[in-house]
Amino acid sequence: MQFSTRQPRELVADLEATSGLVGLIREASSAHEAFERGYGVPIEALADWVQALPACREHHCDPGGLLRYAVQAGYYALRLADGVVFGAESGAEARRVIEIESRRAAFLAALGSGVVLAHQNLTVCSRDGQAWSEFSRPLALARWVSERGGSYSFNWREDRTELPRALILWLAGKFVAPFLGGLRRDVAYATMAALCPHSAPQGAPPPLERIVRQALASSVEVAQRAQRARYARPAEVAVPSAAEVAAHVPEGPAAPIQDTHLEAEHEALRRARPPEPAMRQTRPNGAAPGAQGAKPGPAQAELHLEGGVSDPLAPLPASMRELLEALAEDIRTKENVCKRVRWDDNGWLVIDQNLLGGYGMGSAAGVAATLKKANLAREGNGRTLHIVASIGELILPRSEAA
Repeated sequence: MQFSTRQPRELVADLEATSGLVGLIREASSAHEAFERGYGVPIEALADWVQALPACREHHCDPGGLLRYAVQAGYYALRLADGVVFGAESGAEARRVIEIESRRAAFLAALGSGVVLAHQNLTVCSRDGQAWSEFSRPLALARWVSERGGSYSFNWREDRTELPRALILWLAGKFVAPFLGGLRRDVAYATMAALCPHSAPQGAPPPLERIVRQALASSVEVAQRAQRARYARPAEVAVPSAAEVAAHVPEGPAAPIQDTHLEAEHEALRRARPPEPAMRQTRPNGAAPGAQGAKPGPAQAELHLEGGVSDPLAPLPASMRELLEALAEDIRTKENVCKRVRWDDNGWLVIDQNLLGGYGMGSAAGVAATLKKANLAREGNGRTLHIVASIGELILPRSEAA
């Protein structure tokens, strides 16, 4: 089937009509900067690059699916960045700028990470039979096709060979780089480092990379959930604000809607629980790559036991166990974090509660509530959290406490 090139604004308008994603992003970003400059232009650039291509066979497999997948991931990354502290070691004024810019950086990195799927999963040909590839010039599909007859067709690749990692990063970087000029240099570097993150990272990845990984995974999860429920005739609800989505507040059902794939996916997106960024996986020997000088601690050995988790952590979800593991590593390797943790005379590990809000799982109060609900902690003076000894030993063994 032949597809004609379309203007990016038309494609984005269609995306908004079927999914409401652009409106959600506008609401989530309006507090900090002009939407068109920071978010609208990159979305249109992505539409120019991928046109009506699908993402892959497993999800977002309809025409236009790749654009929807990447923008949906960008929305999740933008919201996830709200719960992360960026630039913690910088001054107050610098930290304010870094946090604002890092939200847009997370959005851009998620958006750019979707570009690669077009080259990895599809064979795209122009009307004159030439194949579009990662080495074509110009790289954007719309511009390339316009020089070759104005229409294109695509088929799934029979081979699913993974592209070289360097090529993947180069493609994503070519898309993202034009939008990084207004960012601080350190934020721009972090954006490039977060592109197309490994699904199973080694060591403890930076916050931006964790956010992008979970945003991409959540976009896939929402689409697959909608696909499984496409015949369930879901009920239509009022479009919630981004804040309502992030606060886990679903609206009540209203009139039924037509049973279509895109409407089902849109409904699943609005009902979806906001994603939680995945933390790193611990190596079996308890050592992170490149950390030969770090002090080994029981947290690394016990938080992720082969064949299951240790008993004290059984009541917790996997994401919470990973948060505790990341906290344990920061205590061992970062002096400013270690100073905010201590053992008291009654055998409780006392933690500055604000520390818990910097690992991509939402507010510190929410994380503390989860630990208290599992009877693994109790509240201190409103600013601290007291962790039971069995868990405290996994985070900071008393023998290593200052």
